[in-house]
Amino acid sequence: MPKVNAVPDFLSFWEQVAFLAPPLQALAWEKAYYEPYCQVFDLYFTRWGERARLQEAMTRYPAVFDRIQTMSRGLNAAIDEVSVHVSSLLAAVATVDVIAFVGVFGAASWSWPVFSRPAALVTLESFSDLASVRLALAHEVTHAVAANAAGIGFSETQRYQDDLLFNLVFDGLAGLVSSWVCPGLDDATYLWGRDGRVNAGRSSANDRLAWCAAHRRELARSCAEDILTDRAGAVDRYFGAKGDFMGQVLTGRWLALQFARETFDQSGAAVALAAGIRPLRETAALWLRRAAR
Repeated sequence: MPKVNAVPDFLSFWEQVAFLAPPLQALAWEKAYYEPYCQVFDLYFTRWGERARLQEAMTRYPAVFDRIQTMSRGLNAAIDEVSVHVSSLLAAVATVDVIAFVGVFGAASWSWPVFSRPAALVTLESFSDLASVRLALAHEVTHAVAANAAGIGFSETQRYQDDLLFNLVFDGLAGLVSSWVCPGLDDATYLWGRDGRVNAGRSSANDRLAWCAAHRRELARSCAEDILTDRAGAVDRYFGAKGDFMGQVLTGRWLALQFARETFDQSGAAVALAAGIRPLRETAALWLRRAAR
């Protein structure tokens, strides 16, 4: 898989400007770091990071510089290892990009087309160690490879972002495959701690796990109803960081992982993807109806 590792260029940039005031650092950043990777940053600033936070980021980089430098030493090997493992599990040699860079403390990782093909992206300032980077890479590379394997192009990716079944299928697959690539972690980490922090929201991660298990039927029933009624904002309700289902956030990730675990094994995931998006959505809809009973 092609990879773009822009982290060494950030480290070089910061070593040259660390002594400057933040406004001057931000000006230097435009030429030294933004311009060589403008296509990546232009995407990043559409929804995953805020350009207005650039100067603030300059004041925060000193606290994380050593950590970024340490993680960068094993980053290329981690990208290669995870990419090969995911491709093997999904029986797909896909043309997707893996892109690592240093952002402005926005999203830690995501998958979205870059350079006109699926890509997995991580921002190293968001992570505590290389193990959490590997987990995020496994999740996002799975998203990118699975989309490619299912024949989903850029226009379909945009259209399906608001499709609840699409998110259930692909977030579930990403969680499942990342548990195969990075075994031995707890579910709270697979679901809500991919950036190395406990993304607990309004409750602890373990409390949320217990809550989701106790309310599985209600959660499945609500999702099934929202699909039937095509409720606006349904994806954000379950998958958005600010979404709220019965006072809980990010419950869709838990439900998606249950769907994937109960639907796919290591030999069946690749076959299901090769069949395309329509059968996958139908499988998810049927599972939801059963889970809601």
